[in-house]
Amino acid sequence: MVAVLCEREFLRRELVPRTRPAGCSESWVAYLARCIRQRFCREAPPIVAGKACSLFVDAAGQLLACGKGAAVGHGDAEIEYPVPAPVTVMARIRVRSVAAGQNHSLALSSDGRVYSWGTATGS
Repeated sequence: MVAVLCEREFLRRELVPRTRPAGCSESWVAYLARCIRQRFCREAPPIVAGKACSLFVDAAGQLLACGKGAAVGHGDAEIEYPVPAPVTVMARIRVRSVAAGQNHSLALSSDGRVYSWGTATGS
């Protein structure tokens, strides 16, 4: 049971807890399950909305976006994209979660890298 939990729920082996904290009375399986639940609660959702854009992460980790402005990530800030489409520059990057601000967007890759695009000024 422990091996299955670790293999399915922790993306990298180094994220698996090696020991329980001192004084922990839970079984090893219960402790791992609690760690997994807490990790999922801390992660950003795979769907977010900014001022004029929406970002989505599909089951394969592909980033899709729709809307208008630099935060969409499709290259031309003046064109409106009414239907979610893959963000081409992120095509080879597996995305875990996304965040959107007023004029910028962020993506967290499965290897822990953060990508950002958009503008730092309001319009």
